[in-house]
Amino acid sequence: MKSTKKSLFITTIAMVVLMVVALSTATFAWYTSSATATATSASLQAAQSSDANIAIGWANDAKTTTIVFNDAAQEVAPMVPSAALAADAASITFQSAPIDFESKFGAVTAGIPWTVKNAAVGEEAQPGYIAANSKTSFFVVNNNVNAAATVKMTATFTGDNKAGLLIAVFVNGELKAVLTERTDYKVGPVTTGQDSSLLQSKTDLIVDPTEGFTFDLAKDSDSNDNYAEITINAWLDGNWLTQSYAGGTAGFTFDFAGTTKA
Repeated sequence: MKSTKKSLFITTIAMVVLMVVALSTATFAWYTSSATATATSASLQAAQSSDANIAIGWANDAKTTTIVFNDAAQEVAPMVPSAALAADAASITFQSAPIDFESKFGAVTAGIPWTVKNAAVGEEAQPGYIAANSKTSFFVVNNNVNAAATVKMTATFTGDNKAGLLIAVFVNGELKAVLTERTDYKVGPVTTGQDSSLLQSKTDLIVDPTEGFTFDLAKDSDSNDNYAEITINAWLDGNWLTQSYAGGTAGFTFDFAGTTKA
């Protein structure tokens, strides 16, 4: 009989993101637990061979349990994708522009979303050293040699601007979901002099962050399918983000939970 088993190894990622109209700084810490503890004896129970064994790191063979993002500033302006989003797309092009008192767009510029940047790991010239800002993605790895895993990614949003927050998640270079509490988001194209009311509303790929989405990882072997590379584009909906929200914050917490596949 086919069945799935809950993992004793659940990866939890805690994030706080400061997203403002002009400037953004943030520090992130990622946490995971590889075993459980009983309340009576506080003894550790090792994961069985049939349990998922998930790690997070900057490389596809990660065994680490913590990664930290760089806290350098990243600018996040109001923006919209230039076109409707497509499943498995390799990238998103964003546009940004000021809106005048007649709701007309001014000069159009490229929108720059929030993306992953790593803090330095270790000491320079030492084994395992990773220079700051040299990574733009991270890896979720199934280190179980006996069983494949299904990983569920969920999120919790917080902050004054959470209602305008959207997070596009790419798995192995393909767009899989847009995590947001919104029921839709605006897309362009944006052109100078255009009325902002002409932006299109789209619902493609929207996933409630608390419900999340799943992806599969093979068992640890020579197949190279036991890991997934994760990249992120986070932005504040340009049509929603009015001047009254300038300087507000939006935060999010990611959670990755693994179950074995029969």
